[in-house]
Amino acid sequence: MKDEPMCKIVSANGGKEALELLDKITVDLILLDVEMSDMNGFETLLHIRKKHNTPVAFLTGNKDIHTLQEATKLGVDDYINKPFIPLALKETIHSILNA
Repeated sequence: MKDEPMCKIVSANGGKEALELLDKITVDLILLDVEMSDMNGFETLLHIRKKHNTPVAFLTGNKDIHTLQEATKLGVDDYINKPFIPLALKETIHSILNA
């Protein structure tokens, strides 16, 4: 693991809190769930894209094609279905950050 980059992870309890954090700090990547209690991932992504160009990957258990199409339309950088294999998540993160 010596070649693995170190990451600082910041979490939010929902879309509104995530948006507040993004106004205060800079992040390299956002992992965003589609289903959240206060604001869904689509709404959150829409607000993120108004102010930030930060890469966003959706994590979701919803495998519906319409969900993928909507996410793509809103500018999501990648889409990871839950449950996921940790190695797949790691590879997706590396792919986005090294693009």
